[in-house]
Amino acid sequence: ISLISEKLTNEKIEKIDTTTSGKIAIELLENNKYSLVVLDLVLEQIDGFEVIEKLKTVSKDTKIIVLSALSSETFIKKAMNMGVDYYMLKPISEEVIAKRVNDLIYAEENALTISKTDSSKEIEEKITNIFITVGIPAHIKGYQFLREAIKLAMENPDIINSITKRLYPSIAERF
Repeated sequence: ISLISEKLTNEKIEKIDTTTSGKIAIELLENNKYSLVVLDLVLEQIDGFEVIEKLKTVSKDTKIIVLSALSSETFIKKAMNMGVDYYMLKPISEEVIAKRVNDLIYAEENALTISKTDSSKEIEEKITNIFITVGIPAHIKGYQFLREAIKLAMENPDIINSITKRLYPSIAERF
């Protein structure tokens, strides 16, 4: 916890509170406003799921990263259904955690938006950046189809309402 806390402090995070107790975590959440909570599910006194439930009643805007050794699909699904933004399995490097923290905290500032006034080249670059951001590598099958679908939807937003009748045939025609 101290290594992660130190790394996040270096990332210009203003305030960090740490605890291994679910009970203390709930007290902190009731008395402070946090933009992000990094939480393990295995805590002393009260488990992480109860902390998440309490957090969702206190602050719906707070982003949540679960950092846990519990790798069961049941736990992961339950956490994600409760509104967790990331579920990361231990062990994990501090750099990866710091990156996810930055992704969540600065997501709105760094949001990639595409407008109709962008040039064709700007649209291509923005689509590429979006794909990189969400982890879609250029070598996967269908990469060009996805790019074309986004461009077609930009040109004609109504095409989304007719995916199988208009969008897919348009992509097929192009390729």
